[in-house]
Amino acid sequence: FNAQKVTIKGDQLDILMRVFSADQININVGYSKGRDVDFLTPQGQDYAGFQISYAPDITALAGYTHNMPLGSATLRAHIDWRYESSWWGTFNHVPGTKQVASNKGDAYLTYDAGNWSVGAWVKNIQNRPVIAAIAAAGVPGPGTTYLDPPRTFGARFSINY
Repeated sequence: FNAQKVTIKGDQLDILMRVFSADQININVGYSKGRDVDFLTPQGQDYAGFQISYAPDITALAGYTHNMPLGSATLRAHIDWRYESSWWGTFNHVPGTKQVASNKGDAYLTYDAGNWSVGAWVKNIQNRPVIAAIAAAGVPGPGTTYLDPPRTFGARFSINY
């Protein structure tokens, strides 16, 4: 079964700005208020007014890139941060299936020589547990949550030919 009526109101702002010749800032802010307006299950449960699944009201991403020329190569440093307001992973808001407001940061450092590059990266710098997906185990629950990866880091090498 599905909700009989859902409304989603929102807007998005995307800004990409060159601050100096070697620096760039990106800012992305999204507002999306998704709510069940008319949602009556075949068993008569009323979920009108509930936030729809996987739909945070606010998402924001901010990033900064700095390019440092090194002879004919470039050393590129980038950091970004993402924020999401709270959201539910189930339509009926089963306890244990709510992701509270969260934020995570990532960083990259790349030496780009034109036809080859080498770099290092780290994701989820703060090592925050954040829900990636939820599997509802029936009504009334509980639900099973799957988390995004913890802090991860690595290196990469690429060749352009």
